[in-house]
Amino acid sequence: MEESERMFDSFYYIHVPKTGGRHLKYNVTNRLKATFKEKGIAFPNSEFDTPTTSSHAPWSNLNITDNTYLISVFREPSERLVSLFCHLKLKKHMHLDVPTAKIELFQWLDSNKDYLNDVQSKMVLFDDTKEDNHVSIENFDPSSDIAAPGIFKANYIDDKELLDSRLKRFNILMRMNDLRTDANVQHIREKILTDFDFPQNLISTPIRTNPSHSNKFSHELFDSLSVSEKQYLIDYNPMDTEVWNTDSYFYKFPA
Repeated sequence: MEESERMFDSFYYIHVPKTGGRHLKYNVTNRLKATFKEKGIAFPNSEFDTPTTSSHAPWSNLNITDNTYLISVFREPSERLVSLFCHLKLKKHMHLDVPTAKIELFQWLDSNKDYLNDVQSKMVLFDDTKEDNHVSIENFDPSSDIAAPGIFKANYIDDKELLDSRLKRFNILMRMNDLRTDANVQHIREKILTDFDFPQNLISTPIRTNPSHSNKFSHELFDSLSVSEKQYLIDYNPMDTEVWNTDSYFYKFPA
């Protein structure tokens, strides 16, 4: 196939924070970056990042066209929130105890719901025409000693039909759980190479299965939550939970 005849002329991975992005980038997208540039495959830009195959920029800050190959990953919403909390906490504290962290987790969530709930859906529905739409969490809760940039406020287009159409627009939308097997990661490599008509041997780097940045304390804290506490997290993320439970949005891996 001639370069001018390709169906896709750009590629972008919308990286929702704490959804296994480093794993996917290390094993897939970063392995394609040089070839994309060589073949003239563009990367949509955003005001929050330099041109690259991915960033934490939301949909409306990207120059997405009909010819953009678009991928993303969703994570079970409750697990993602706990992971985000632990990620921010561990930037300040090397050692945390579960009872204290649990108290601070729910204080943090209660104080910042407009910024923290349904972030995965808001990444797709984000409206960059509104004021104060990309804010810092630095002053949210000084008592918990958490600081990190780029957490969303409630500035998004509250439109379920738009959310549905944009989710269906993804060429590959994956659940994070599906990327925990080498076979599925290899399948995504092969699918992207096929869709761009690239040779299958283009990526030869072995798949890294146990990324060093995995947060063991996050799993420990999540496993300590009671049934009612986990239900609180589910109710905290109604849009994300509905998306997570809708199989038709997600890529079907071979059995």
